[in-house]
Amino acid sequence: MLPDLERAILEDCAPLVNDNLVQTGLAAVSLSNEAWDALSKATTTLEVARQALVALEQQLGYIPGVSKVAA
Repeated sequence: MLPDLERAILEDCAPLVNDNLVQTGLAAVSLSNEAWDALSKATTTLEVARQALVALEQQLGYIPGVSKVAA
């Protein structure tokens, strides 16, 4: 496929291969954007949970198995 792809790009003799390349690239970018969005949402959720845990720890003073042990 690589020789065909190279020929399509360099010689512009295979528009179908070139179109398939563009469509594949667009699909890859779309999937990457979806993954980035999901990761961003998960990061936000984890940060909110971390902040809630910090607030709870401050109220309780210590949470067994979670609080850092003073060295």
